[in-house]
Amino acid sequence: MISSNNPYDLLGLEELCDNERLVRRNYRKLALKYHPDKNKTKEGAEMFLKIGEALKILTDPEEKKQLDAKIEARRRQQDRLINASEDRKKVIEDLLRREKEYLDKMMAQRMSKSHQKHPEEEEKKESEIDILKRETKKREREQDINHFEQARRESRKRKKEVKTVIQVKWDRKKTQYSKGLLATIFEGYGVYVPNVVMDTKPGKAFVEFLDSDSASKAFEEISSDEVGFKIKIISNEILEEKKEIDYEVKKKGVQGIFQQLGITFEKRDIDFEKLSTLEEMEQTIMSKLESKTSY
Repeated sequence: MISSNNPYDLLGLEELCDNERLVRRNYRKLALKYHPDKNKTKEGAEMFLKIGEALKILTDPEEKKQLDAKIEARRRQQDRLINASEDRKKVIEDLLRREKEYLDKMMAQRMSKSHQKHPEEEEKKESEIDILKRETKKREREQDINHFEQARRESRKRKKEVKTVIQVKWDRKKTQYSKGLLATIFEGYGVYVPNVVMDTKPGKAFVEFLDSDSASKAFEEISSDEVGFKIKIISNEILEEKKEIDYEVKKKGVQGIFQQLGITFEKRDIDFEKLSTLEEMEQTIMSKLESKTSY
């Protein structure tokens, strides 16, 4: 387990690396290793959060520039250290110590944004691994919220694009991938949890990109041997048709369940046509069901 909080060290990169493709590739490998769906340890969950922050820093031009400036300053000081006097060595060593403190503090601050406070009572205490797992899920939920509006703004643009969808297939007998894990693998290309659509058949999913360039870049850079599943770019129409079919099937299935339970709704209670997603439909239906059965 890497103890350094240097983003380059966390992703196994040489300092000042400018190869963004390599940054994303190393992140994917580590994400597959440390994602809570694959690694159940406390250390693994903490490492997963750290490499996520490292990816953000090294793919953000401004943040990377600030980090690189500090690294370059430290290297200059190290060069001077060779011929420096004892007093000067102490000054330089102090600068190096402060750089380490800066990196530790930076990572701690970024990590603390994900941390939740928990009751101190003994009966309510959670294990550290459960807390870290919940922090990961919270991070994914925050991505849902932060990118929901962006996804809506870009939805019309995606429909006009010919190919902004990648189909993912894997052998479900050998392994399994969740929405969160798939979103993590494609995160370096602007993909978040809401952009992943799991197929009704196990071992298959669809990943929506904001534009065809991002989809093409992901297709070119990600190899099946690296991630353990096959990918191919497909037409948007295929996914849109699948969504419509899934929607109708689920709608009819829910209505059938209501009939079996002897529960009826007036037309104004649930307007299926105005519900944009299956998740939205589920939430609305459960809300109505609870209100109907509470009397």
